[in-house]
Amino acid sequence: MRAGFGTADITPEPPVFLAGFGARNKAAEEIAEPLEARAIYLDDGRTKLCLIVCDLLGMSHDISRPIREHVASALALGMDNVMIACTHTHHAPSAMAGTEALGWPTPKGFIALVRDGCVEAAEHARDNATDAALSFARFALPDGFAFNRRGGSYEEPTLSVLRADPGGIVANIGIHPVLLGPESYAVSTDWVASLRTELECEAGGTAIELTGALGDINPLPPQGESGYEPWATLEQTVDFGKRLGQAVIARLGDLQPLDGELRIVRHETIEAPVGGTGLAALVGESSMPVEFLEWAIGDVRLVSLPGEAFHALGREVSAGRNDRVLLAGLAPWHGYLPVPWGEGYEEGVSFGPDFVDAIRTKLLDVPL
Repeated sequence: MRAGFGTADITPEPPVFLAGFGARNKAAEEIAEPLEARAIYLDDGRTKLCLIVCDLLGMSHDISRPIREHVASALALGMDNVMIACTHTHHAPSAMAGTEALGWPTPKGFIALVRDGCVEAAEHARDNATDAALSFARFALPDGFAFNRRGGSYEEPTLSVLRADPGGIVANIGIHPVLLGPESYAVSTDWVASLRTELECEAGGTAIELTGALGDINPLPPQGESGYEPWATLEQTVDFGKRLGQAVIARLGDLQPLDGELRIVRHETIEAPVGGTGLAALVGESSMPVEFLEWAIGDVRLVSLPGEAFHALGREVSAGRNDRVLLAGLAPWHGYLPVPWGEGYEEGVSFGPDFVDAIRTKLLDVPL
């Protein structure tokens, strides 16, 4: 196995409007830390795969797909060999179509910047690829980091870690990066950058934070579950990422060697029925194409989640694959995926119950 990691800057020039919170009423004028595209490239001699994770709230499929096409072309790979996910930071500009209506206009030239950054990160990962030993583990998330903000299930929260030695590490975590809150008007990754820095300082190489099923899961604020007022300071947010990184580092000794070939086990698009919510009404169509991509890395599955999947859905997807799973959230963004369906605001920011059910059905149909 050969593995390589690459990074590229995708930070826009302020002032820019940030996506993710409706309470903001002005543009961000400063940069707390740069936004990046980070890539891992795997090559077993027969199959080549490239995963890219961007520091963005999400990408709509009409933006994500052309970027994947550019990356695939640059690497001389098929579309099914390239996956793009997002960290879901609420402190980056929008890369989703139509969000100007929410006060989140996409800065001029930003999509081209993200596209070029994804290509650069992917090419660096390919060029840096070297013989590497892979290892994997899935283990319990320690107490005190997160909670289900809707009061629903938060049973057996876990982390997954894929390591390439030498090269770097992929930490798969399902927690919203929202500690800084809507009162922060700086471009930022929230706690993600400090997590990556902690992992790199202790484990070496390049660290990627791969967001999982986080739709209803928030970080515990400094005040506990009682609320986010006041919101966390930058220092508290950095400390959260550092402590989360230390929790991962404490379990690196549990990683087990991961052998076997790379395979593309699913690349499929369905027409999912749209309707029943305000967001669905904006589409103006009765259905929407939704793409599903799933890879096998030995006996570990990397599964694209096309939206903000709730924790319960992530557990279902994982259980159906013997918990040997990496979940790539917001790959791309197709709204919230509330499972179970309820009456929260997340349902209104979905494309409807039938849409969510169609996605759930496909995700739980495990390809061989």
